[in-house]
Amino acid sequence: MTRTAALVSLLLAVLVGLAAVQPGVVGAAAQPASPVAGAAVGLPAVPDPTECTVAPRSLESVGAALGTVPAGEEPPAPPPIEPPAGPPPDAVPAEPEEPEEPSREPAPLDPELGGPPPVPVGIELPEGEPVDAATVAAVTASVRRFVACANAGDVGRMYALVSDEFLRQSVGNLPLTAAVVDYLSATPVPRPAESRTTLFAVREVRRLPDGRVGALVDDRDPTDPRGASLTTDFVAFVEADGSLLLDEYVSGLEAVYDPVATPTP
Repeated sequence: MTRTAALVSLLLAVLVGLAAVQPGVVGAAAQPASPVAGAAVGLPAVPDPTECTVAPRSLESVGAALGTVPAGEEPPAPPPIEPPAGPPPDAVPAEPEEPEEPSREPAPLDPELGGPPPVPVGIELPEGEPVDAATVAAVTASVRRFVACANAGDVGRMYALVSDEFLRQSVGNLPLTAAVVDYLSATPVPRPAESRTTLFAVREVRRLPDGRVGALVDDRDPTDPRGASLTTDFVAFVEADGSLLLDEYVSGLEAVYDPVATPTP
């Protein structure tokens, strides 16, 4: 998916985001990961656009999650950034400062669900409890349908598969502006076969301490702006009305947690 694309960056970035690295998802004590633990079967696969069968999310539902802008108005523009004043002519040059630790806070995902957030450094998977095969299958089905909708170019149906929190992150916490309405209302255009995302694996599925379900997702998106041959995301899912919705994700983990990498303890 386009990352612009949660996954199939899908920021999915995408997604990518889609905490510290993300609150409640990453940064807890690590549980060593096995490349095959909790893995789904039936993969790799290229989910076909015909598998995107969920009803599209309505603009009213999106507006309820994002908030709306009064008719004829747009959100106020941020104040201009004033350039700092230069030092006085006789100022003594300051000693160079030590470089700061790179921020682990991901940037908001873009409206296409998964623009790549910064690649986290030294990330640890959160602790979690093993899940049964039925939960692995449910998580895999949710990811597969999301990728199918990305391959279908159907943003409205992609948004139907994510939580309100993920939706807010995906548009940078903006209200329902005219630009977002136009984006959601665009006629879906399926990707050509050579541009479709391949879903390779859904693994390390675990029940997180906050009740959500987390998993590593490996995919290859030919449209990914990072140009990576394989990307790995950690995705958290929340249960709602009997479904598992994408709730948060951290992108860019392939260097640490790809299927053949040695997990970082």
